[in-house]
Amino acid sequence: MQHQYVEEAVNLLFQSRKTGNKLDELPPNCKPKSIDDVRAIQDAMDLRIPEEIVGYKFHKKPNAPLCYAPLYPSKLFQSGAKIRSEMARTAAIEAEVTFRAIRGLPPQSSDYSNDETLDAFEACVAYEIVESQFKDLKKMATSNLLEVYADHMANGGFVLSEFRRDWRKVDFSKARVKMYQKDHALADQMGGHPNTQPGDPLPLFVNYMRTRQGIKAGTVIATGSFTSFRKMVYDIPVVAEIGDYGRCEVLIYT
Repeated sequence: MQHQYVEEAVNLLFQSRKTGNKLDELPPNCKPKSIDDVRAIQDAMDLRIPEEIVGYKFHKKPNAPLCYAPLYPSKLFQSGAKIRSEMARTAAIEAEVTFRAIRGLPPQSSDYSNDETLDAFEACVAYEIVESQFKDLKKMATSNLLEVYADHMANGGFVLSEFRRDWRKVDFSKARVKMYQKDHALADQMGGHPNTQPGDPLPLFVNYMRTRQGIKAGTVIATGSFTSFRKMVYDIPVVAEIGDYGRCEVLIYT
């Protein structure tokens, strides 16, 4: 993808963030056609954001390249947080189990074993705040997924609850996942993570990063949602419970 079109795509996405005027889609010359194009747009966006990268969300679908997006300190919140609706204009949220490295996994020449990787993380019940610069995220995710990926994979932030280190003992496929606002259920299901267990994809990502900058202690990593995105309403707390592992709550207010 030519540099001028990368920069044009970044300008459009940043302008949407600034003004709140969402896009139908990117112009033809600015549409990413590969994961390399997605990375080029994301990297150019990162250069304009004056914050350290403190985490990642990633997806690895069968027969598709790994795709990830950075997380920033200003977009990480604690359970019980009150967040302005301007930061969540898509009014959608996802329930997840999210991870944090308790020690560094630096670059090395050979793969980390599964146990080395999994033992290096703690986990908590979390929310991803879905925030897209496109008017119809559902449509874009079906017809123009690479554009959604370029837009930091529609991430508006994460709300994290208390981390625990006993997560490997939990069978999350059998955990009841509930998400609700007062007496209105946004989700009520058994399991639902795309990888069955939310920690299963961690070795793949860690070993991808060990050929690059590695993973620092304290890095937050999100591996995917149990619920996919669910529409919510402002000014009413949203609560997520995943079995008896934990609970996360956030209020997005106008």
